[in-house]
Order: sequence, then structure tokens, then C-alpha cells
Amino acid sequence: MTKKLSIFLFALFLHMEANAYDAEINGIFYNLDQTAQAAIVTYKSSKPSLNSSAYSGEVAIPSVVTFNGVTYSVTSIDNEAFKGCTNLTSIVIPNSVTSIGKYAFYFCKALTSVTIPNSISSINDGTFDYCTALTSITIPNNVTSIGDYAFEKCSSLTSVIIPNSVTSIGAYAFNNCENLVSITISDNVISILDRAFQGCSKLTSITIPNSVTFIGANVFQYCWHLSSVTIGNSVTKIGMLIFQGCNNLTTIHCKCPTPPYIDYYIDVFTPFSTTTLYVPRGSLSSYQSKFFWGNFKTIVEE
Repeated sequence: MTKKLSIFLFALFLHMEANAYDAEINGIFYNLDQTAQAAIVTYKSSKPSLNSSAYSGEVAIPSVVTFNGVTYSVTSIDNEAFKGCTNLTSIVIPNSVTSIGKYAFYFCKALTSVTIPNSISSINDGTFDYCTALTSITIPNNVTSIGDYAFEKCSSLTSVIIPNSVTSIGAYAFNNCENLVSITISDNVISILDRAFQGCSKLTSITIPNSVTFIGANVFQYCWHLSSVTIGNSVTKIGMLIFQGCNNLTTIHCKCPTPPYIDYYIDVFTPFSTTTLYVPRGSLSSYQSKFFWGNFKTIVEE
């Protein structure tokens, strides 16, 4: 093989490695599935330094695109498709899209507005992680799960409503959403995983619905302004250090007839002496005799 041919092939390899898409149509990059006639929104380059400026401003994804005379339905957004696009400000996703990949909008720090269609059934892991300018989000009624790190460090979010379709909230899902003051959790959520709301320092109250059976570790850790918590009557297990650093916590209403099991850990950070624990009538002695629960100085039946 000649030296010139080697150089040519190496340059061609670099070009193929850098370009991660099949087609660019009106400023949006796609991979095309010719068999299914489906288009997947993807990133411009496998090199992060080239991808950061691929999308900027307002982007509206169409429901169909045409390339070389073939029409494709836009069905999904690839993993990391918009990752690190720091000048992207808004995104509109059509109803033809049924899935959004992991970390699709990770570190889109100028993103303020997102329209998620009802065709989406899950918010994947890290989808909006570090979208620090995102001020509001509407989770569609068809979404059944919110993945790990889905909205972590969305520090401009002020309120979130979890719709009735959602059954699970992933680990770190809203971790360090430091301006979040209101969270409404639907009656169909079954599990809230570790550190889901850790560091939501402006959150003042939270109600865990009766549908929830499991609350993970450190879920409300360092929610400094949390003053009131209501735990529904179906919770059977709670992870360790759930209220660590909640120094303003004054009331816990635990509706469970049987004290939920708490993972063992020496907890010297929960404000046991200043928080009143309210429990169902007839369960006082059970709570007083159980690990963690018995540490509360004031336990009142209601």
C-alpha cells in the first residue's frame, strides 16, 4: 500500500468516524432506517467538540422528512442526540416520536422550553440532566416511568406534577433541583428510588401517596427547608438517611399501620428531638419499639 493511499484511507476513516449521521435535512441530523422508512434524530459528530454547536436556538423536529425521494417518519431521538448543545433554547417534539434516548439533552444549559408529545411512554435516564435553564416541564399522561437522573440539576425548575400514568421515579431523578418548591406525586407511583429529591433545598412539603410501597435511601437528604412530610399507608420499606439534614422538619404524618422497615444506619442527623411523628391510632407502641421510629421524642396518634 502506497503512502498516499494510506493517508487517503486514514482521512476517510476520520471523516466517517466524525460524521455520525446519514442525512442532514433543514439543519437536523438523522440516521435513516430504509426498511422501516424511519428517521432517528441524532448527533452531528461522535466528537463532543464538534457536536456542541450542532443545534442552537429554537428547534422544531418535523414528523416526516424526505431524503433522495424517500419519505421517512421521524420516530425517535437518539441517545445523546443534543448532548452539550449549550446554545439550544427550545425544542418541539412531534407526536410521531415514541422514544427519547438516554442523556438526549444532557447539559443543554440554555434550554428553557421543551414540548414532549403524548406519544412518549418514558422519560429516559439523564434525558434532561443539567438543563439548568429549564423553568417548567409538562410530563405527558402516557409516561409510565421517570428514569435515573432524568431531571437532575434542573436548577430553574420550580414545580413538577407527576401524572397518574407514572408508576416509578428513578434514582437521582430530581436530585439538586434547588429551586423546586412544589412536587405533586400521582396516586399510581409505586416506587421512589434513591436520592430522587435529594438537595431540593426549597421544597417545604411533600405528600407520598398511598400507592407507594418503597422509598429509597437519601430521598429527601439535604432538603433544608422541608417542614412537613406525609407518608402514605402502603409503604413497607424506606432506605437509610431519608431525612438527613432536614433541619427544619417539624411534622411527619406516617399513615402506615405497621411501621415501615428502615435500612439500618446510625443516624445522628435526622431532627428526632424537634420533629413530631404522627401515626395511626392503635400503632403508637409499635412505632415506639421500632428502630429509627422510636428515636422521635414526640410521637402522637391521630
